[in-house]
Amino acid sequence: MQHLSLFNHPNYSGLNVEGEQRYWRHDVLRGRVVGALAGVVNGPHFLSGFSAPFGGFEIMRNRENPALIHDVVAEATAALATTGTRHWQVRAKPMAYSTNEPGIHLALNRTGWRVARADLSFHIDLRLYPAASHYVDDLRSDARRHLKRALACDLRLRHTTGPRAEQAAYDLLLENRAAAGRQLKLPFDYISTLSARFPKRLRYFTLLHGVEPVAAALVYQVEPTCPLVIYWGHRPGSEQMAPMNGLAYHLVDRFIKEGAAILDLGTASEDGTPIESLASFKRSVLGEPTLRIDYEREA
Repeated sequence: MQHLSLFNHPNYSGLNVEGEQRYWRHDVLRGRVVGALAGVVNGPHFLSGFSAPFGGFEIMRNRENPALIHDVVAEATAALATTGTRHWQVRAKPMAYSTNEPGIHLALNRTGWRVARADLSFHIDLRLYPAASHYVDDLRSDARRHLKRALACDLRLRHTTGPRAEQAAYDLLLENRAAAGRQLKLPFDYISTLSARFPKRLRYFTLLHGVEPVAAALVYQVEPTCPLVIYWGHRPGSEQMAPMNGLAYHLVDRFIKEGAAILDLGTASEDGTPIESLASFKRSVLGEPTLRIDYEREA
């Protein structure tokens, strides 16, 4: 197989399965691997996107024929019957991940899957911006004003490496969540173990004012051209520097230079209900909304 997204990889699932839970994958062949479905079997249940924001179907080629996409979904659905499971769930990728996604959703609907939940997901289409300056040109006046304030503070982005520096970045994110009365779901040790299994696909970034960290981000390289911001936040008390606007700008600049297609900003909803303040911020930094849908089906 040419590639598997991070959340569909057996080494990712292997870190999360317990007891009799097991990784399962079906590759669809037409003289080559054209697509696949991967996930975890847990008793009578199958879940693609186990312990992950999403999983979903893999289609190997960009702009695949919709008829062939339908064959992938239909064959993989039929193969699920051989697992002995009775309830199946697929956490599909956000619609923005590829031009194949609409075809996947159409095929799911045509093969008896039904929508169980939909979340509002945001992304920045980096293909629209040859350079970060073009991104700035598209910002609304208020967001451009906040960014101007951040840039005037000479905030710099650093790719943070090494256990101590990564722990410091994680602690800043902990501090940010604690100030809002929330917690980080993923412990530092788990992220470190996952990073060891996937070198260079998990990265911490720190935004510095001089030598002082004022914001941080944890980014997963889910697919070769699709980085996902898992966590990001600013240090409480640094708001006057507009650090989150600065962080968004520097991440956009970084990933444009790396050749990424989209920067996934994650969801802005909880149990399907939009979080107004989070959605407003992601829109202000040019995040475009799309859907991330969970499907389910009985055997």
